[in-house]
Amino acid sequence: MMFKFKMLNGDEMAQCQISAAATDELAGGKGTPPTDREAQFLQLREQIEYTASIIFGARTALKGVPFRIFWKDIRK
Repeated sequence: MMFKFKMLNGDEMAQCQISAAATDELAGGKGTPPTDREAQFLQLREQIEYTASIIFGARTALKGVPFRIFWKDIRK
C-alpha cells in the first residue's frame, strides 16, 4: 500500500509516494489500519518531507515518474 502526495521541486510539482511500511517505520510501529493512514501521514508530514527531500536530492528523478519512498529508505 502506498500513500500518494506531491512536493515542489523548484517550480515543478513532483509526484511522490511513501509505502505503508515506511510510514510505520517513521512512526516507530507497524500494522497501522488503512483507515488511519491519512492521519498518520499528516502527523509525520514534516519527517516525510524531510526524508523525501534528502532521498530526492541524492537520486536522478525521471520526469513524470513518481518518486517513491520505501521501508529500506527509512532504515538507512
